[in-house]
Order: sequence, then C-alpha cells, then structure tokens
Amino acid sequence: MQTYLIANVELAYPKLAEAVENRFGNRQFDVRVDFPHSRLKEMSAFSRSNPRPGDADGMFSINLKANEFNSKDQSNKPKVVDKNKQPLSEEMIKSMGNGTKANVLVLQYESKRDGKMTTILKAIQVLEYKKYEMESLDFDVVGDTAKETQEFTDQF
Repeated sequence: MQTYLIANVELAYPKLAEAVENRFGNRQFDVRVDFPHSRLKEMSAFSRSNPRPGDADGMFSINLKANEFNSKDQSNKPKVVDKNKQPLSEEMIKSMGNGTKANVLVLQYESKRDGKMTTILKAIQVLEYKKYEMESLDFDVVGDTAKETQEFTDQF
C-alpha cells in the first residue's frame, strides 16, 4: 500500500458529506478531480479508466471514490479539512461546489481480486473553497395554462 498526495487540483460534483448509491447499488463517497493536460500522465495512475475531457478547455478529469465502509466494516468517509488542517463543518462539506481548489490524499494498492491498482479517496485539504450555487432558470409567466411554443423547443 502506498499513500499519495495529489496537489493543486479542482474538484467537481463532490459527494463527501454522505455516501451515495452508485449504479451498482454500492454506497460510495465520490469526487471528480479536474486537472490540466500537462498532468495527464501523472493522473492516469490514479484511475482504472482513461481520464476524460473536463468541462473547461484543456482540462481533464478522473473520479476518486471510497466505499462507505472498508473491509473491516469501519467508516471510510474521507476527511475534509481547510488549508490550516482544521475540519470543515458538515454544512460546508455539503455546500462545496465545483471549482473548489484542493489537495487530495489517496491510498493505492494492488487488488487481490484482479491484480490491478486500486485507488481509494482518503482526505481532501481545501485550498480555495467555492460554495455551490444553483444556476437559476429564468421563466417568463405566460398564463395559467400550458401552451405549445416553438421558441423554447428550438433551443434543444
């Protein structure tokens, strides 16, 4: 087993306050890590799949995860701290938004099941916090009944 510090990345879609069920029914903590093309080779070592293009031009991303419980049935919840290594409140963790800059600590080991490297999210040190802000959709009031409109549907 080896521990790695992945420095100076951006986070997206963090699910760190509580584990969420994935498509296979497993409960996991999860965060997308965004990084520039210049770090592609370095970051590829932490993902079983190839890094994907990110939302911003020239950026790529991988997801880092941790099962809700480890093999000893102990909580696997990643620690989330600020730049002074003080724990973030649960409310701040729940409200963390895309673009938060952070250092990420992971544990990596060779899986006994398939012999491939497995990476587990262990901790996040937030360097620059961004609060999640829901984008608003601005609808005009058109009356109290639904009516067909081509103006809106032409955008899709």
